[in-house]
Amino acid sequence: SPPPKFMCFVNKCREAEEGVECEWEKVSDELHLNVVWFHSGMSSDFHEATIQKLKAGEIWGIICTEAAGM
Repeated sequence: SPPPKFMCFVNKCREAEEGVECEWEKVSDELHLNVVWFHSGMSSDFHEATIQKLKAGEIWGIICTEAAGM
C-alpha cells in the first residue's frame, strides 16, 4: 500500500527540487512521479492540479515552498 500523503515545506526553490531528488533515490524509477516539487516557478494550473492529485491519492507527496499557499 502507498505511504501516507505528505507535504514538506522548505525555504528555497532549489531545496524543494533537491528534496524530491533525494526521495527519488529511495524508490524505483517508475515511482518517481509519486513525489513532486512545487515552488514559485510553477504555474497556478500546475499548483491546482498537483494539490488535486495529492487529495485524490494519485501522488504521495509534495515538497514545496510557501508558494503552495498553505
